[in-house]
Amino acid sequence: MKLIQSYFFTNKEFELLEKGLRCRESTSLFNNEELEIPYDSIYYKKYSKRARVPKWVYWIASLVVLFVMKNLFDIGDDIWLRFTLLLVSAGIIFWVATVFGKKEEILLETTLGQIIIFAYSPSKEIVDSFIDELNKTLKSFYIKKYATYDKDLPIEPQLAALAELKKLEVLDETEYEGMKDVILGRKTTNPIGFK
Repeated sequence: MKLIQSYFFTNKEFELLEKGLRCRESTSLFNNEELEIPYDSIYYKKYSKRARVPKWVYWIASLVVLFVMKNLFDIGDDIWLRFTLLLVSAGIIFWVATVFGKKEEILLETTLGQIIIFAYSPSKEIVDSFIDELNKTLKSFYIKKYATYDKDLPIEPQLAALAELKKLEVLDETEYEGMKDVILGRKTTNPIGFK
């Protein structure tokens, strides 16, 4: 599955591969980055959201402030008129910055740092669908890698791996108990992840 995003001059592409997540980002013709992050470096369901104001909003606000400051000296000696003009322009700058400039981002936590995904590009539904698919892929990867029963290995490390997956919320209580029963020999049917 692929997620292709665009926000002004920033283009991002995320692709779920067999062993990891490929991330591509370009902010200009000369600034392109590509990184493949292994699934075991991505924390399962550990992400946060943030809203921030892009730099272009600050540049516009700075230009408006310079324009207002220049005009403050041209309107005469009326201190209340200067104060009112300064207050109104500050209110307009604040309104523009909060209404038009805010963008929401989803921060995926990895052992290498954070991956930033735009929350509404191309749409919230497509981004949510990609995040859900990433979570399913991560869960499948972790179960396949760490919760496969091997009768030739000692039981304790296998139980510890299951407990760690439960702690990380990769396994729910039912899956954990089912896999634990197989390792302890109390169950002979094969739950998810076992051969």
